[in-house]
Amino acid sequence: MMPSPNFTGFPPYIQALPMSDLVLVNTIANSVYQIGPNLTWSLYLNDDQGAFAVLGNNSLLFYSTANYELRIGPVDGSAFVGTGIDFSFYSYLKVGNRIILGGKDGQIATIDNGDPNTFALSTMNPVPASIDRVFTILRQPDGDLFAQLFGPNDRLSRSTDNGATWNSVDITYNPIQNGNLSSLTMATAGDLLLAHTGDTQVWKSTNDGAIATPWNTGIPTGSVLDVQLHHLMHSRNGTDLVGVRFLDQNGPPFLIAANSGLYATEIASAVIDLRNDAVLNAYPVPCRDRLTLDLPQERGTIEMIDALGKTVQRSVTSGGATVLQLEGTLPGCYTVLVRSNDGVRTARVIVE
Repeated sequence: MMPSPNFTGFPPYIQALPMSDLVLVNTIANSVYQIGPNLTWSLYLNDDQGAFAVLGNNSLLFYSTANYELRIGPVDGSAFVGTGIDFSFYSYLKVGNRIILGGKDGQIATIDNGDPNTFALSTMNPVPASIDRVFTILRQPDGDLFAQLFGPNDRLSRSTDNGATWNSVDITYNPIQNGNLSSLTMATAGDLLLAHTGDTQVWKSTNDGAIATPWNTGIPTGSVLDVQLHHLMHSRNGTDLVGVRFLDQNGPPFLIAANSGLYATEIASAVIDLRNDAVLNAYPVPCRDRLTLDLPQERGTIEMIDALGKTVQRSVTSGGATVLQLEGTLPGCYTVLVRSNDGVRTARVIVE
C-alpha cells in the first residue's frame, strides 16, 4: 500500500467510471492515481490532470493537458496513444454507440463507434459567448439531451438529435434567467432539477426547462454562497439520491460540512436528509392488513406516503413496536417515514 498522494492547490478531480469499478483522482502534480480496495492508492498515469471518458471496447478516452490532445488507452492505464485532436473536455455522456463530450468554451463534440476519426464538433445555437465549460450532460427518458453551460452567462441547452445540434433553452423564471445556473441534475422521471447562484433554492421543471417552480426539497437553508447539486444517483429501489454541497458566503467559498451531504428524493415534493437517516425495520413485506414497525423508545410521528407523494396515513408514536392498521389501504408501493429526535427513519413497503 502506498501512502495517499500529496494533494496541493485546488481539490483533486475525482471520476468514478463504470469499468472495473475504476475510480481515478487527478492531482495538481501532473499525475493520476487510482483508488483501489480498502482505499489503497496506486499510480495510474503519469500525465496531467485531464478528464476521462469510457470510449468502449475496454478503452478510455483521456484529455492530456500536457500534450494538448485526446489520447486513447486500455482500462489498465497503459499505452495511451495520441489522436492529434485538441479538445479539452470536462463532462461526457455515452448514448448507444456515441460519446458526447462537454468541452471548454461551451463547445460540445461527438465520437461514434469508438473511432476518433468520427470526431465532430456539435452545432451550438447560438454560438457560446462568455462560457467557460460544459459541466453536465444529461439524457431524459424520451431521448432529449440537456447540457449545463457554465460561465458568466450560464445557460441551459437542449439537443433532440443525439448531440449533433444544441439549442439554448429560453429560461424565463427568476433568478436563473439572469445567467446564474450553478448546477443541473435530473429526477428519475426525467424532470430537471436546477440550482442557482446565491441561494439554497432548487427549481424543478417538468417541461424541458421552459418553466420551473421552486422545489420543496427539505434541504436546510442558511447563509450560503450557493447550493451545488452533484450528479444524481439511483439506489436499487429507485430512490433518487442527490449530493448537495453548501458553500459559505463569508470570505472564500469554504464548504459547510454541517449542511452538505446526501439527500434522498423519496417522494415527489420532499427530500430526506440521509446524513442522519437510519433504516426502519418494517414487517412483514409484503403486508396486507397490518404493518409492524420497530422504533426507538421516544415520541415521534409516522407518515405513510403513496407513490404519488400523497400522505395516506399519519399518526403519533411513543416508540417501541408499533402496529399500523392498513384496512382500506389500496395495494401498491408506499414509503413509511418516522421522524423523532433520534432522526429520520424510512422504509419502503408493499401492500397487497
